[in-house]
Amino acid sequence: MRRVLTALICLLLPARVKPPLLRLLGHRVANSARIAPSLVWVNRLALGPKSRIGPGNLISVRRVLLRERAYIGYGNLILGPLCLAFAPIGAIGNRNVVLRTRAPSLALGPVLWLGEGSKITAGHHIDLTRTIRFGAWSTLAGKGSQIWTHGYVHLSQGSGRSRVDGRVWIGDNVYIGAGSVVGPGVTIVDGVSIGSLSSVAADLLEPGLWVSQKLRHIALTPEERIDRLPIISPPEEREQVRWKGPHRPDRA
Repeated sequence: MRRVLTALICLLLPARVKPPLLRLLGHRVANSARIAPSLVWVNRLALGPKSRIGPGNLISVRRVLLRERAYIGYGNLILGPLCLAFAPIGAIGNRNVVLRTRAPSLALGPVLWLGEGSKITAGHHIDLTRTIRFGAWSTLAGKGSQIWTHGYVHLSQGSGRSRVDGRVWIGDNVYIGAGSVVGPGVTIVDGVSIGSLSSVAADLLEPGLWVSQKLRHIALTPEERIDRLPIISPPEEREQVRWKGPHRPDRA
């Protein structure tokens, strides 16, 4: 019944009356905490001063802990027997997906832990089969990145495969560029920056910049590139695009 009442209060009532009513249900919610209209289906809710949950979220988890000024943005989908624990100013931005797949039972479920000032920005996918920990002032940046805590190893022959579950440990002051994928069981030490579109399948144990490949120069003119591409239409039918503005863009 408490989960039902919590969900109704968070979804329907004015923001100013939510903290005292939630405290009557046994939750710990500061008067300055704010919950916009969102469906929040939880066992335990603890919101520190000036923390907030934005609008349009669907949150169905075991426990949510947001310390001072921590926040969840808008339009996030966070589902499963899991827990959220954010240190001060820790944050999830907008339109992220955090899910837990079927896995052996854990006492409280896995935890998405964000250290002080750490942030998951927008449009990312987080698999929380096992715990994911961000240290302080680390960022999952841009959009379109994925963090996985489970996967499979397929045998070299036949249909056999083995499941791999492993927590992901991300240190302090780590930056992960857009469109990157972090695999299960990975540890990333403090002070690492990961370039966009990188695949991180093993531990990164030295600070510094890590990228997936070296940017290289290919000496081809546009005409040579066109000659190497499949031809969709004959040359006489190709549309010629000319700049019609007051000046060419390369002539400021």
